[in-house]
Amino acid sequence: MMRLGLVQWREMRPVGVLIREYDMISQKLEQHALSRSKKALVVIRCGDASLHPEYVNQHADFDVVLSYFGNDLPYDLTHIQYVHYCKGSKWEGLNAFFQANPSIWQAYDYIWLPDDDLSSDVANINQFLQIAAQERFDLAQPGLTHNSYWSFLITRQVKGLRYRVSNFVEVMAPLFSRSAFAVCVDTFAENKSGFGLDFLWRTLLKGRKIGIIDQTPVFHTRPVGSAGNGMGAQKAGHVVTPRDERKALFKKYRIFAKNKKCTSAVTEGGVRVDDVRQLRALITQGLPKDYTEQAKNKRKIHKLVCPEKYLKYIFW
Repeated sequence: MMRLGLVQWREMRPVGVLIREYDMISQKLEQHALSRSKKALVVIRCGDASLHPEYVNQHADFDVVLSYFGNDLPYDLTHIQYVHYCKGSKWEGLNAFFQANPSIWQAYDYIWLPDDDLSSDVANINQFLQIAAQERFDLAQPGLTHNSYWSFLITRQVKGLRYRVSNFVEVMAPLFSRSAFAVCVDTFAENKSGFGLDFLWRTLLKGRKIGIIDQTPVFHTRPVGSAGNGMGAQKAGHVVTPRDERKALFKKYRIFAKNKKCTSAVTEGGVRVDDVRQLRALITQGLPKDYTEQAKNKRKIHKLVCPEKYLKYIFW
């Protein structure tokens, strides 16, 4: 496969424009994908300090696209199938890529969209994709290691579990089945920050299998929002914050609830857990003790779990 030298990246280009020299690579990627030798496509929206080289190598069971917003591409492209150059936030870039290449993802069973500050190794990511496929998830994410920066309790890894079925997956590292991606891909254009998209996706995918895969955690290495690429847009002379964008999204789609719940789980030993009390106990055991021993956090864990039959009343 043809590879490009770094010199071809030193010229700045407009937002959303594919580098002309990559036309041949685009064609080869589609042909390779249609051969179905690899069933997952990983599109990494990245800058100059991306951690993807930790898990992208010759052992990867997935194809890789870099959607690059930096200034001077510093990466080895040996195991990269395609590179897309686009300034802007994560979701601006991903929207531009998939709008420009609407057929590429259709040959894959799964499409994963991780942030570039997630640390892992190729065996772990391969297993994550394998579990998602085996368990027929339509929307999933890896749990976050206990030393990770995190925003939502539900996304933290619960040690001892293989996965949890939930009603929430964060925008940090969503994995879509092909059919779920077809439903959700147009939502990438909704705003700059991506705030609120995770709540919209679960609305659009009501009744499908959503969850957190605990057996294959990744380390989120940077504070939330530290990259700055999605933190607010300019409109009418003032900054529209991510929270403003989320509020507008909720109003547009009439999303009223922000509950994040787990309804069941499967242990690493393969035992399914549906009982609410047992699941709460397993979550408590699998989270860090310095967190679970605090009374306020015990209440949060209690609220994190609910029976599946009640989920329809709090889903929206």
